[in-house]
Amino acid sequence: METLEQRKLTADQKYQELSQTVSQLDQQASENQQETLQAKINSNRAAYIEIMQAIAGAHNNSQTTQKEIKRLEQRQKTLVVKYEQVQHDLVEHQQALKTYQAEHGELIDMQQLTTTVTKHDQLLKQQQKDYHEQEQVWYQTLKTVSRVKTDLQARTALDEYAGFYQGVRTLMQDNVRQQFKGIKGVIADLITVPADYAYAIEITLGGTLQHVVVDYITTAKHAIKYLSQHKAGRVTLLPIEAIKSRHIDTSMVEHLEGFVGLAADLVKMPKDMTAIKYNILGTTVIAKDLESATQIAKAAQYHFRVVSLDGQIVNAGGSLTGGMQHKQSHTLLSRQQALSELENKLTELKHTADTQEKNYKISVI
Repeated sequence: METLEQRKLTADQKYQELSQTVSQLDQQASENQQETLQAKINSNRAAYIEIMQAIAGAHNNSQTTQKEIKRLEQRQKTLVVKYEQVQHDLVEHQQALKTYQAEHGELIDMQQLTTTVTKHDQLLKQQQKDYHEQEQVWYQTLKTVSRVKTDLQARTALDEYAGFYQGVRTLMQDNVRQQFKGIKGVIADLITVPADYAYAIEITLGGTLQHVVVDYITTAKHAIKYLSQHKAGRVTLLPIEAIKSRHIDTSMVEHLEGFVGLAADLVKMPKDMTAIKYNILGTTVIAKDLESATQIAKAAQYHFRVVSLDGQIVNAGGSLTGGMQHKQSHTLLSRQQALSELENKLTELKHTADTQEKNYKISVI
């Protein structure tokens, strides 16, 4: 009986070990499957952007070709008019020459005439050179406009809120925003951050970038009720009327080396959202690097959080969080800023192209 009990105990132990091994294998398989699916999603998204760029590029090239045809037709008409005017002037000059010779009985100084013609010919060649240079600059600008426009169209063709929580994507849909007029937008859209501070602010805010700002508590309640009824995800809402400002005193650390500023003072938000800005960023200090961050946090007795420009964190209380991902992906804030920069660049390029076109047309006349 004792031997059977020992065998049974040994079998039970082996069974437990095998069960743990199977669970570990299941977990690894699940993680591998998630990584494979995520890789396929990223691959499909990249392929989609490439296809949309090709389609938008073909459309823009077609529009550019039509514009070029109209420009060439206009140029042809202008040159015909100029040619007819030159022919008319030539006839008049020939008649004037005959009249002069008949009246004075003298021959024109051919050397002087040749010199004059040569000067005019050189002037004409210089004008042609200037014209072609302006033409090439204009063409190059149009190509750049087309390329930037294609890139912008491809990026915005994706879900505008790709990467956001389901609840955020639901509330940001046009038909839902029409229903809830008090929805102001997500923090990632409402905040303006200088490029030098973008990464530190993104690390500081984290998931707060996806919080949705609304006007009143009643709007927030109705939005949550809508999400619950439609099982359309969860979201954190920030009612302007309810959120209070939070602000730490940085005077004791402002003189320290590496101090950049209070996070809330480094960014901009709409004026009516000032309290929200200081609520989410008013208790964090931005420092130049990790060494500066640790010295500032120590001087403040670890009463508040300090974040370095490269995203390392000294938490309130003294713990540290940091490191770097193997491959940096496009974050929510950087994606929104990239779209904004592309839109601004496209506007500037269009203005430049219009100015160059006006100068080009003047040179043709």
